[in-house]
Amino acid sequence: MQGTVANMHAVLKKMHAKIAAVKTKDALVQANLQMWELMVGQLDKQLEELKMAETAHEQLEARRAAMYKQADEKAEKAAQAAQAAQAAQAAEAAKSAQSAATPDPQNTAGQPPAAPATSAPQK
Repeated sequence: MQGTVANMHAVLKKMHAKIAAVKTKDALVQANLQMWELMVGQLDKQLEELKMAETAHEQLEARRAAMYKQADEKAEKAAQAAQAAQAAQAAEAAKSAQSAATPDPQNTAGQPPAAPATSAPQK
């Protein structure tokens, strides 16, 4: 569209030059020239609006991409923190299991620890 508008500006310039060279006062030629000026002016305005809309769209897309990137990074950090917590929990469970499997230092005979004394139910 920008190339078309540039070509139309060139045609308008040629029309101005031709009318200036001929020095015509024909109302139809003047009306045609005025119509072309209005048309090219309107196209310039629309082209500028299109460029602004395109710039706004690009900025919006850049912001959207940045937000998605930020969300991905946040999710990645949360996943890493969850993995670290899970690894710490697994290490704690392994340590707990290992300490439960080691014999009681007071029980040197290798016998299982005595069960707590409970009274047997009477019949």
